[in-house]
Amino acid sequence: MMTNLDLAGDGYISYTEFIAASLSSDTELGEKRINDAFDMFDTDKSGYIKVHELRAIFHCETGDKKMDAVIEEIIAKVDTGGTKEISR
Repeated sequence: MMTNLDLAGDGYISYTEFIAASLSSDTELGEKRINDAFDMFDTDKSGYIKVHELRAIFHCETGDKKMDAVIEEIIAKVDTGGTKEISR
């Protein structure tokens, strides 16, 4: 692993090489968390989060049927194609 961090190949890990490796692992961890969260909401595993999936989750968690307006707002903010779905 240490040889992977030594980008200059000089036998030492410089501060810049260390920071680059740290940022890379943070990005990978962030992407994994985003994918895990997406998978949690994509209950039918279609690759899309649909309005009915959000309703099922939010109504189940809060018991509040008034969440529909919030759900519609969430979809509207990220739905650039007008499909009423959220894709990866």
